[in-house]
Amino acid sequence: MLTDRKPFQLANEVRLKRSQFPGAFLLLEGPDDSRFYRRFVDLNRCHLVVCFNKQNVISAVKILEADGLSGVLGIVDQDFDGLDNKKPDCQGLVTSDCHDLESTLIRSSSFEAVLHEHASDEKLKKFEDNYGGPLRDWLLASARPLGYLRWNSIRMGLNLAFEGIRFSHFVDSHSLVLDPSSLRNEIRNHSQAWTVSEQ
Repeated sequence: MLTDRKPFQLANEVRLKRSQFPGAFLLLEGPDDSRFYRRFVDLNRCHLVVCFNKQNVISAVKILEADGLSGVLGIVDQDFDGLDNKKPDCQGLVTSDCHDLESTLIRSSSFEAVLHEHASDEKLKKFEDNYGGPLRDWLLASARPLGYLRWNSIRMGLNLAFEGIRFSHFVDSHSLVLDPSSLRNEIRNHSQAWTVSEQ
């Protein structure tokens, strides 16, 4: 299966293509990253390689660096590395400025373009007046407890499940306010983590 490829297989793919393609290689975590970054590269001079996860990108870049293959760059999400003070340990690897691609987009001017495409200026102004600030700031503040819970789950080895959670169970659809207690209950139930305390 394509998504099961190992770092050495990805490195071999780059080595084989290098014999026919003299340009650069950009290694990315997933298909969404490929769709995003392809707008910023000359595809005649740069070949995109989807590696299907962060660790594959890191390991494949290290293998290719050890081989002395030039013209290879990996881009990975920062995830929680910034909070944990982790930095890339190889030259051909860069991390996103924000947690992930979605965070980067929310902080970019593209966010305003999407808002103005799908929401009226009047509704945005009403939201900002009612809730005391720009929608972007409100979204980031509301999402912060969820982000910290994910980070804490990783750091403490709790193995909580976040994929497929029902946001309607802990986020008010009008104010976008996240209720921390309801969030904890949703995650415990969704993860079936009955032994994890509320605290």
